Amino acid sequence: MYKITPKGKLELETWLLEETQLQPVRSEFMLKLLFSSDQPKEHIIKMLEIYKQVHVEKREKYMKMQHELDQGIEEITKERARFLNAMLRRGILSCESTICWCDETMETGL
Repeated sequence: MYKITPKGKLELETWLLEETQLQPVRSEFMLKLLFSSDQPKEHIIKMLEIYKQVHVEKREKYMKMQHELDQGIEEITKERARFLNAMLRRGILSCESTICWCDETMETGL
């Protein structure tokens, strides 16, 4: 069984209180899309379809995890489950916005 040491707990508490630095968003896909204006439209649409499908699958995975969490897992307290649920919801919403963006982008006809 995993258990945090007193020293580890102190380190964790210290780290949690530190200011969080926002990380830059980096996406190879977005960079490639940005420079794809001279590519055939079929190629760009295929790129977007694949990107969308990846996010559809990720959303399904997150939703399954959320369902399992909602059913209750003995090892997880209700307090911890609320935080896990918040993370899963963020992932689900992020995937949904990406799916929507893909659909909108493909509808423009590029």
